[in-house]
Amino acid sequence: MLNAAKFGLYFYPWYNRQRWQEAPKKHVPIIGEYDSRDPEVIRWQADLIASCGFDYVIFEVVPLDDWCFDCCAEAIDRMIPELADRNVGWSFLIDAAAPPSGPARAQRILSVPDYMRDRGWEEGSLETSTGCRRMFAYAPLPGEAEMILKASGSYDWRFPIWLPHWGMVDEHLALNVHRPYSETPEKQGASIFDFMCSRRFISFWESSRHTLCFDGFCSVIPGYDDALLRRNPQLAPQVKRDRGETLKAQFESAADNNAEHVLLYGWNEYYETTTIEPTEQYGMFYVELVRSLIAEAKAR
Repeated sequence: MLNAAKFGLYFYPWYNRQRWQEAPKKHVPIIGEYDSRDPEVIRWQADLIASCGFDYVIFEVVPLDDWCFDCCAEAIDRMIPELADRNVGWSFLIDAAAPPSGPARAQRILSVPDYMRDRGWEEGSLETSTGCRRMFAYAPLPGEAEMILKASGSYDWRFPIWLPHWGMVDEHLALNVHRPYSETPEKQGASIFDFMCSRRFISFWESSRHTLCFDGFCSVIPGYDDALLRRNPQLAPQVKRDRGETLKAQFESAADNNAEHVLLYGWNEYYETTTIEPTEQYGMFYVELVRSLIAEAKAR
């Protein structure tokens, strides 16, 4: 039953004039290409997010040395009190981006919570039942995840990642980019799912209409399409929106799995075409759909 579940939402505070010009996109915000630091935009977003029934927002946090970090930080500074005023919680998804890997990358992730504490973002952020702050870090290698867990036990870490599937190792997990996640399960004869769950990994999104539950966490999307980014290799499949049927099916699957947390990717990720924020192409359709799905779940 989803009536006891918490609903989280990935949120991207990185938009400014330069960011909008970085890559082509299929959708345009209904209010135009906004600046994430604009107080009026922030209030508009916070109102819509709260009206949908989300319990918390997960802010994407780019590396501290990223050119866009200052924009993100200023937007988060202004968004947090707006969420607090609307009784919406918040957490963070730390993205360490590209290599170096190993201890250096793990340390790059671990340096961000210190910054958050100093900036005051952590106060009032999402807590678990044990009083630990919840923190997300995007797709570390398994060894890096173990380093993070050992070095920072005061946080309840979860590591979102996309993989082709979560079963036994086969040709779909044979690419070099997937080998760090498949080598140990292959040797042990274990499934990717069991191996990754034991290290606090969760699914960032799934292409099937049936989502898996990772220690209480299910992920849902309206659709996915990163073809315009021309990634090499182009790993992720396109997932058609199907006028909301994809999102409906994944919500139903999360209910069947008795999810404790349903994480929606995402509010405004325009480059991977997962946005539910009102756009010129869809208007308020996906906001209203999500609002009805969450309201129905909470009323059960």
